[in-house]
Amino acid sequence: MKVAIPSNAPGGLEATISPHFGRCDAFTIVEIKDGKVISASTIDNRGTHFGFDKTPAEILASSGVDAILTQGMGPKAMQLFAQ
Repeated sequence: MKVAIPSNAPGGLEATISPHFGRCDAFTIVEIKDGKVISASTIDNRGTHFGFDKTPAEILASSGVDAILTQGMGPKAMQLFAQ
């Protein structure tokens, strides 16, 4: 299972969680297998809030993310993930 966590720069396991999903600096992607973290990586947030063409939801969906751990998310992002 891949879990995305909106993170402050530079991302990674030691980064603080960003309070705003769509405007985070990066997404920390944690892969979990059998209840253990087997890998961690980051994806820069090049979403529409920063003038790019994809939404953060589209970025994560195309990266194979299964779940998101966040403090808050707007209704548009929630709707995109539900699809």
